[in-house]
Parts: sequence; structure tokens; C-alpha cells
Amino acid sequence: APVAAVPTATTPFTAETAATPPRPVSTATPEWVDEDDVDANAPASGSGMEREPDL
Repeated sequence: APVAAVPTATTPFTAETAATPPRPVSTATPEWVDEDDVDANAPASGSGMEREPDL
């Protein structure tokens, strides 16, 4: 029983994590934006958001 409880608790946890990809940090500082180019105190609508990721 205890062995089955481990994977059961891990499965829903992973599902919730995958279902909620957006992170507070990612919202303020997108991965494609360099921290050096964007000030931490600057608003999300700053020059950092104007830059588009190079795909």
C-alpha cells in the first residue's frame, strides 16, 4: 500500500505542475530576455517586452 501511494501522489503533482507552466518569475522576466538588459524594478511593459524572441 505505501509503495502505491508514492507514485499516486507524484502523478497528480506532476500534472498540476505541467498544467501551470506560467511562473511569476517568467511573467516578469521572460526566458528570452536577458536580466542584464532589463531592470528588475522596471515594469513588464518596459523595453524588455518590446523585444521578440529570435525563433
